[in-house]
Amino acid sequence: MIGEPSALHVFKFVYCGPVRSGKSANLRALDRLVARSGARGLVEIPGPGKASIFPEFLHFSLKLAPDSSLRLHLLAVSGKRSLREIQRLALKGLDGVVFVVDSRRSESVQAQRSFQQLLEDLQSLEVDLSQLPLIIQFNKRDLPDVRSDEEIDELAAMGREPVFKSIASRGIGVLDTLLAMTELAWQRRGLPEGVSQMQSLRQQLTSGIRA
Repeated sequence: MIGEPSALHVFKFVYCGPVRSGKSANLRALDRLVARSGARGLVEIPGPGKASIFPEFLHFSLKLAPDSSLRLHLLAVSGKRSLREIQRLALKGLDGVVFVVDSRRSESVQAQRSFQQLLEDLQSLEVDLSQLPLIIQFNKRDLPDVRSDEEIDELAAMGREPVFKSIASRGIGVLDTLLAMTELAWQRRGLPEGVSQMQSLRQQLTSGIRA
């Protein structure tokens, strides 16, 4: 069809983690960037203080090159154990996972339990964990009693997953996390010109930051 891009690359990323770790804050921050960059998008997320049993959803498309476009579907799941089956459904057909952690030491046990639950859900869906793009984001870095940067760096060195630090409520670290996840998923598919395509994505979304 005339006017259609010759290559449309579609990715689905799911933001998981404990309740109130900042998954929704990530999507809200990205939604602001998408709106300012001029991309068309749809966000279906409750406002502050409103609970939803359904995954929160943001999707948008951007043209990366004359012959290449990108469409991202981003979902944030509740994290409540009572809604585990809904999370399992949201994980079907995914291209990557961002596991969002509350950086406070008091939340460490809850984060470990949530991460183990995520691994079990992925295994039940027969997802190859060795190939799945997975990023861990330590959020809420502006709160008291958080793990130090040195502690997080030590934890990161112990695993294979890339680790990012963020204050999602302020939009800090949110875009870097998404760009890294998109690049990992791009590489997993063996798509060409990954560096130039990711540069184009960053340029278009960071234009929203400068606006």
